[in-house]
Amino acid sequence: MVLPRPPRMKTPEDLARELEERLQQEVIRARRWRQRRETYRVVTILVGLLLPSLSLILAGMISNNGFMGWIGRAGWWPLLTTAGGGGAAAALAFAAGWGVARSIMAFGGLFMLVVLLNQVRLGTLIVAMPGLVALFVTTGGLVGYLITMEEGD
Repeated sequence: MVLPRPPRMKTPEDLARELEERLQQEVIRARRWRQRRETYRVVTILVGLLLPSLSLILAGMISNNGFMGWIGRAGWWPLLTTAGGGGAAAALAFAAGWGVARSIMAFGGLFMLVVLLNQVRLGTLIVAMPGLVALFVTTGGLVGYLITMEEGD
């Protein structure tokens, strides 16, 4: 009968080498995490900025016979507010790690602001409002999904 040999004691050099390998792996993991987080941040803010803005442009063009007709009636403020608000809402949702539900609430608030601005500037609501609502909610959901994915949930 052969008895198993006890494990060999590690020398200080072995321990130092293992520690250095672990530290190198940790540095690589941290770098990848930073790159991935930066990518998610940029994509999230771009989605928050572009989707509501493009939705508003499309709805304005449908209800006012083209882009210039809409800008002529409403001016640039609804579009600038939507672009700035969408980017800010996405950045805030990302920084706070809000997730899907709170992101949709943030974009719902942005949508209400856009409706209020259009009501004040134009005196009427946008004809294409149901599609605009759907796209704002989709934006909030997409931003929330990106945040949730970024957090690894």
